[in-house]
Amino acid sequence: GGRATPVMSGFRGQFHYGGLHHLATHLFPDFDESQLIPPGQQVRVLLTIPLKHWVDWHQHQLMEGMKFEVCEGLRVVAEGVITRLQVD
Repeated sequence: GGRATPVMSGFRGQFHYGGLHHLATHLFPDFDESQLIPPGQQVRVLLTIPLKHWVDWHQHQLMEGMKFEVCEGLRVVAEGVITRLQVD
């Protein structure tokens, strides 16, 4: 698995948990906005989800410590663990 090419903030991969795929924008706060992040690098990511989707679905499903995957189509390109939830 994994990506063959780098990504940068604004990447719109599918956030996968609980058997379902959800769209999320990936922001990488430890990198400049235009900086490319090479494949295989461990990073901190902020996933932004539209508020309506949070209210309709995610607020009762996501929990700190929960594992998730990032997918492109059916291919898993990254894995992660939720360390904090924040609603703005």
